[in-house]
Amino acid sequence: EIHHRVKNNLAIVSGLLELQSMEVEDPIKIPLKRSINRIQSIAMVHELMYQTEQLSSVNLKNYLDKLIPGIYRTMQSDKEIKINQNVQNCKVNINQAIPLGLLMNELLTNSFKYAFQET
Repeated sequence: EIHHRVKNNLAIVSGLLELQSMEVEDPIKIPLKRSINRIQSIAMVHELMYQTEQLSSVNLKNYLDKLIPGIYRTMQSDKEIKINQNVQNCKVNINQAIPLGLLMNELLTNSFKYAFQET
């Protein structure tokens, strides 16, 4: 029950930030999108914990399989990008899953931000 409530509260915060991003100019939208992605990556951990019988851990592969495409969709790149991942099925607890998700979020968003800059 607690994971479901946390997920719902994070979804509300994320939704409020999305509404705010519609009202601001382009340079400010990028930090808002990054914040939304961070919040959604945390909410996803709680969602997966709520959906499984084991409320203390999540399958890392399932989490990243859901997280990575979600981040990709929000980055709206005009480039066709293929993301390869090789993650084993393993269980991680919430204290491991949230930092790993935030790290993956930072790695992917920075890759999108800097990989295709014109020099």
